[in-house]
Amino acid sequence: MQFQEGGNLDTPRPSSLLVDGKIFTMAPPTYGDLPADQVINVKTVANLPVFGNGVDDDTANINSIFAQNTGKVIYFPAGTYSVSNTITIPPGSRVVGDAYASYFSAIGDRFSDASAPLALVQLGKPGDFGVGQISDMFFTVADVLPGCKLVGSLSSSSLATGAN
Repeated sequence: MQFQEGGNLDTPRPSSLLVDGKIFTMAPPTYGDLPADQVINVKTVANLPVFGNGVDDDTANINSIFAQNTGKVIYFPAGTYSVSNTITIPPGSRVVGDAYASYFSAIGDRFSDASAPLALVQLGKPGDFGVGQISDMFFTVADVLPGCKLVGSLSSSSLATGAN
């Protein structure tokens, strides 16, 4: 065994990620200032069962919950939420999971074609603009799915019109 001293490595960062020459950071939100009716637990929404058991497909009901609760905090308790199509998160939405325990997991044939990739999670739709927050959520795949983009992005022109 012998001692070896490491070196420093400078990593170039795109200017679009910098604010005053530094990468933007912020403390995770707590949402403690919001009333309880602004926080939706996906497992308690009437008539839209979401299981998060890693087996049942939760896609349709998760998308319905997002569509019906734009601007609210959507909370995902610990679990693996299997989805067979894109989850679309509207602008103004805030998504919170349990740290190291809440997963969106892609399943099925829609995510299998590498020549036509599909987003597991899409933040907004073309033409949308606004702010969205996601914290304490993992995005993964349940199988070999070469056509799965974990997070979809909008075109640069759509992003430019929505910058604030």
